[in-house]
Amino acid sequence: MHAGAEIYPSVFDQENLSMKKIVLAACASASLLLVACGGGGDDPAPPTQASTPAPAPAPAPATLTCPDSYSKITGGVANATLVINAGDIAGNNSATLSLKTPATVNPDAKTCLGKVTSFPAGTVGDVAYEIRATSDFQAATDRRIVITVPTVGTLGSAPSVYFYTLGSDGKATVAPLAAVPTFDIVAGKVVATIAAGLPGLYTVKLP
Repeated sequence: MHAGAEIYPSVFDQENLSMKKIVLAACASASLLLVACGGGGDDPAPPTQASTPAPAPAPAPATLTCPDSYSKITGGVANATLVINAGDIAGNNSATLSLKTPATVNPDAKTCLGKVTSFPAGTVGDVAYEIRATSDFQAATDRRIVITVPTVGTLGSAPSVYFYTLGSDGKATVAPLAAVPTFDIVAGKVVATIAAGLPGLYTVKLP
């Protein structure tokens, strides 16, 4: 080789150089594609589907409770007349609740009757009796409460009767009676017969 002579790559070297350029261009294109598609690393885990929380259990039905001083009946016989007494029957200061049971009786049905000595705020009366009962109470027929109140002598006019529904907080709300009550007025007492449309507080106010 002569000094000062220029060295030109052979045809073979030119072909190799061209192939290297093509490979590099292909690799660069592949790298750009991976970057654009989010590749080039470990594939991320697919998103997990949020689990549906289990439904909350249904609340247990409330159990009817009555004060120990109340008279109680549970269940009963189908198509029978049941009677509950409360108060002082001998002293003409009492109440009697009667009802006829339906053809199908729930053995868990419960009805209570008791005399109320501490009147809820906003109520009116000289005597008061409360009926507490499960929902089966309204399936019974001929429901009536008879309240006897002692008097001095003979009343000149009929007393007043009031009905109140009682909330879970003990608050009393006046409500209409299921029917007009009737009265038996004799010397020493008055007897009020009242249709017991709903459980609640029944009061009698003397004139």
